[in-house]
Amino acid sequence: MNFLDKFNVITCRQHGFQQGKSTNTAMTVFYTDLIEYINAGECPAAIFCDVSGAFDCVDHQILLDTLEFYGIRGVARKCITSCLENRQ
Repeated sequence: MNFLDKFNVITCRQHGFQQGKSTNTAMTVFYTDLIEYINAGECPAAIFCDVSGAFDCVDHQILLDTLEFYGIRGVARKCITSCLENRQ
């Protein structure tokens, strides 16, 4: 997390993987923005995608190489590698 914070990899709008943020805070921000747009006379739209199987469609070695390129190494990389191994 220090690396991600230091190099501003995760936007403040990302609610996963950050302390004090959750699906509840994400929905609160969404509804707040929605109300602001409606009150401003705009017609907001949203698209929600289920990406729970996204990692099954990605070449794991390319993903791991990309993470290495961006500085994700050591224990963090081993943890991600472990999660990706033997997925079915």
